[in-house]
Amino acid sequence: MSLRALLALFILLIQPTINLFAGDKQAEGIALIQKAVDLTDLRKSGPYRMRANVTMEDETFGRREGVDVHNFISPERWRRDLQVTGYNEIAVFLGGYMYRSRNTRFTPPGVRGDLSGSLRNLPETLNYKVLRVYDRKVNGLDARCVYLQQNRTEKPAEIKWCFDASTGLPIVTFSSHETWYTEFSNYKASGNKFIPGKIELFEKGKSRSTAIIEFEPSVPHEESIFKIPSDAIGRRWCDDMQGLRSKVIGPVSVPPGARSHQGLELFYELTIDEHGKVLDVVPMAEKPFVDRIAIETMRNWEFEPARCGDSPVTTDIVVDLKRFMRQ
Repeated sequence: MSLRALLALFILLIQPTINLFAGDKQAEGIALIQKAVDLTDLRKSGPYRMRANVTMEDETFGRREGVDVHNFISPERWRRDLQVTGYNEIAVFLGGYMYRSRNTRFTPPGVRGDLSGSLRNLPETLNYKVLRVYDRKVNGLDARCVYLQQNRTEKPAEIKWCFDASTGLPIVTFSSHETWYTEFSNYKASGNKFIPGKIELFEKGKSRSTAIIEFEPSVPHEESIFKIPSDAIGRRWCDDMQGLRSKVIGPVSVPPGARSHQGLELFYELTIDEHGKVLDVVPMAEKPFVDRIAIETMRNWEFEPARCGDSPVTTDIVVDLKRFMRQ
């Protein structure tokens, strides 16, 4: 028998073992995530009020401090009030729609993430592919970690979640290269659920945002809590929204002499509609490009829109224009 034939026979013989190992890895990883979801998913715990004292570093204004309050009845009926230095936002979520009011035309980069509600992102990973399950130490704790990849063919995101080996509670989530990571600590029990008392976001080892959380298993009964602000703009919304993907991105031709060396004025907030078209472009700096070449270019970009289930929805993204500028 030739060497090639022997190799083919060997692969044929070990393939069932490889498939069994892969199946076990997927099952173990998903089981770890499911246990953590069962322990921490507040959406199934009944009404609650969560108040977080937040601090964050913002690219435009520097350090911000304030309060982030969630009043939750159900995934179809809840409200978020965010008040931090230089920025206020009210978002009322009713029946699959978000009605948002802001005191500025855009949400500053440093406050875009809902840090105090970041464990809401965990259930969506139940549909991810498990690349690896492994042990590691996290802040002195024994942890069981799952390295995950989105189930999509084009530029799938990768993420790592680590769980306390003794309790199963989430203790940290990492970006694929661990440049960004979020730590969860000081858990407290409320009924059969556990709420972290502190959530902290790091970039390259430096703390960027912190939320110190107080939790109440009830919500005030005032109907005014869910009254839509008069200046609010409504759009479709879901907690498990799938991120949009770029479709038509033209390079930005800006003459070298017109470019800023400050960096901040290269950030814009784009609103993309359910058809993937750019609805609005808002400069995020006090002194943006004077010639507006960048804005006119971005108005012609197209995307595969974000989705709630099978339905396309409108959403916002932040664009760092440096990535698309012609040299």
